[in-house]
Amino acid sequence: GKPLKVKFGIDPTRPDIHVGHAISLINLRRLLHMGHEIHVIIGEFTAMVGDPGGSMDDRPPLSAEQVRENMATYAGQVSRIIDLKAYGVHLHYNSAWLGKLTLGKWLAITKGISVNSLLQRDDFRKRLDGGHSLSLAEFEYALLMGYDSVELKPDIEVGGMDQFLNFHFCRNMMENAGQRPECFITYDLLPGTTGEKDSEGRLVKMSKSKGNYIPVEATPADMYGNVMSIADE
Repeated sequence: GKPLKVKFGIDPTRPDIHVGHAISLINLRRLLHMGHEIHVIIGEFTAMVGDPGGSMDDRPPLSAEQVRENMATYAGQVSRIIDLKAYGVHLHYNSAWLGKLTLGKWLAITKGISVNSLLQRDDFRKRLDGGHSLSLAEFEYALLMGYDSVELKPDIEVGGMDQFLNFHFCRNMMENAGQRPECFITYDLLPGTTGEKDSEGRLVKMSKSKGNYIPVEATPADMYGNVMSIADE
């Protein structure tokens, strides 16, 4: 009987939004047309940490200046798919709350988070087993993302299947804050343009960190060529 609040976050770790992100944005647009409330978060604070996202190496930290440069055209790129000025659409930058978060509040809300549950992430286990490093900041990335949900109190969060565990921590953080936990909707990932496969023979996902993506602002000829370069299967 009332509109649901729907959250979608994207970190400006590179200057481009790619067609993998467009899947979530297209579905946000559908939810908007159904009358729901859309909240898009540009994670310029979390971009300085970086979602490990399956990487076997710790990510070089981005400076605030690099993040500002990367996100300079993000709102415009998102607007190619969903009108950010439309009624019911809200744009946020997560430094607005994460930049003001006190240590006391952070400790209180993370006290109920199990380190064992964080270590269930397959990418973390592989990195540690392989002798690679894992920074404390990366370890806490999912919790910072979860605090976005504590701040916005969404009913639903949407994103790629690679965010599945992060979304579970969003739910945990909301419960720890005494809130009703969000539901989430995940979408299958697009394969990258290089046809590269991982150690288990699966096509590597399209991602900013791999550079194997198709920007939403690519020219039609480049976009067509890149789509054709995706593995046939």
